[in-house]
Amino acid sequence: MKSLYTFLLLIIVVSACQSDFDNADLDSLLRNQDVSKEKALKIIEKAYAAVESSELKTSLKNELRSNVKYNYTIYRSSSEPVKITADIYDETYTVRATYYIYDSIPYFMQGTMRDQDRASGRYTHQELITYFNGKKVIKQLKKTALNKENRASDLSHIPSVDITEDIKQPDLDALLRYEEVKSILKIQ
Repeated sequence: MKSLYTFLLLIIVVSACQSDFDNADLDSLLRNQDVSKEKALKIIEKAYAAVESSELKTSLKNELRSNVKYNYTIYRSSSEPVKITADIYDETYTVRATYYIYDSIPYFMQGTMRDQDRASGRYTHQELITYFNGKKVIKQLKKTALNKENRASDLSHIPSVDITEDIKQPDLDALLRYEEVKSILKIQ
């Protein structure tokens, strides 16, 4: 009987931890942008964690663009899309971009890319993490590694470089990601 009570208590605690994120903060951030960068980053990290700890339903969509196949996995919580993963494979590159969205507005993006330079034969591996406030990129981090083998590089030991200041048009970058998310969600 004691173990039953412990199990029920554990379920209650886990449920409470998963629901401690209030979407109102994220909604306000994405629509009003009247919060500091530090507060915005905290709201985004909480929203990201809430999505990652949720039980989500998935659906698959595919699209062919310029003879390159795009595979999308759309993750939903209570029938609302909250995350989209795009996988793109071609002869010389692969890309995976994961968008975390609220009301079709991206607020966080995590991407990886492997690209082969045909002249040198080297492979470039990159990881890009981007935070959006609804209207522009507010922070972008990048990791890069090179190797001569067609295998994924371990980027975990490479420090992230903050490249936010290098972005020429942070508002355009955010708009392009928003338009990409809208077009993915419209695919039948």
